[in-house]
Amino acid sequence: MKIKYKIAGGVLAAGMLALIVSVSVNGKVTNGGTFPAGDLSGVYFGSGAGHIRIEGGTGGAVEVSPLEAAGVCEVTSKVSGRTLKIERSNDHDGVISNCLIKVPSRLALEVSMAAGNLDVSGISGPVSISKIAGDGTLAGLSGPLTLDMTAGNMSGDINPSKLTISGIAGKIKLTGLTSGASVERDCGGLDLAWATTPSSEIRVKSDGGTATFTFPPDAKIKTELRTKEKGKIRNDFSGTDGTLVSVTMYGGDVNVVKAAKAK
Repeated sequence: MKIKYKIAGGVLAAGMLALIVSVSVNGKVTNGGTFPAGDLSGVYFGSGAGHIRIEGGTGGAVEVSPLEAAGVCEVTSKVSGRTLKIERSNDHDGVISNCLIKVPSRLALEVSMAAGNLDVSGISGPVSISKIAGDGTLAGLSGPLTLDMTAGNMSGDINPSKLTISGIAGKIKLTGLTSGASVERDCGGLDLAWATTPSSEIRVKSDGGTATFTFPPDAKIKTELRTKEKGKIRNDFSGTDGTLVSVTMYGGDVNVVKAAKAK
């Protein structure tokens, strides 16, 4: 059974929640709409381009609206299993542009963007981001985080419970980390800073680019650092006990440095 609806600047009533989670619901929202979260476990958001801002909060619904007061944000939506999928309208030549999406912070979030800028904040559930181009910022993320970057820059102060990074290129700069990390990418700059001794191993493989890893001066880590193609290594830590930091670079420099002491 499939149900179609169209909302122009409207609201999907809370009374339709049981219908949404029990059948396939397709619809189009123009310039905003509200989707009750109910028994949903996650949200998927797909976009070709534009500036997208996703904010986590304590509310019980997923809210979509234009990022600017005079902006336009047209999307299609459907529920698959327990995941709400929000994408650009297939019957439109354009793409989602400049949208603000508010979601309950507990939900898992998956974002796939071809281009454009992305800001994500306040999510405690798992977050997976795949971007081909464009920049992004992250803040207040505490669940597992997966980043797949083809190009562009990504930065933020976050504390994910697990960090996984892959992709081809682009620069990634993250601070406030405490977890372990797994990184495997073709090239691009890495600048990752930990607030404490990592809770588990850090393993990095990259074909190129400069990688810098910063830890508190008293961090308990041991290192295995390798670089080829005349890359240089700087290692401020000489300990043989502690959490393993393993880095293999096939081109480019590796820096494992102590953070400056707070004054």
